[in-house]
Amino acid sequence: MGYYIGKSSLAASFPDIFGKDLPAGALAFATTVLTGALDEYSTGSFVAVKFRHEGYSKVNEQFSDMISNIENVPHRLQSLWRVLRNIAIQGCVKNPAIGNGTVAASGRCNFTAYLN
Repeated sequence: MGYYIGKSSLAASFPDIFGKDLPAGALAFATTVLTGALDEYSTGSFVAVKFRHEGYSKVNEQFSDMISNIENVPHRLQSLWRVLRNIAIQGCVKNPAIGNGTVAASGRCNFTAYLN
């Protein structure tokens, strides 16, 4: 996941936010970007789609709401946390600038993507 790639990645720049778990807001944004990429092939052939606020802010909001709904169901919340933790661990392992696979000791941090 791109949040963990390179010396200037978000995880390397903000290990207190990205080091322990991938923030749920970052997951929502990543799935929004993936939706945009899939939209480029919705006709069966590649057609460039502009990734802009007016086209994808609602999609991002829907993914954020979906994650919030998962967070309100205790047994599903534990599964979500495991996934977010594993993404962070794998990202940290692959980027020596973050700390060779170590995860931050801080608690959950919020991350919100604003599409302007």
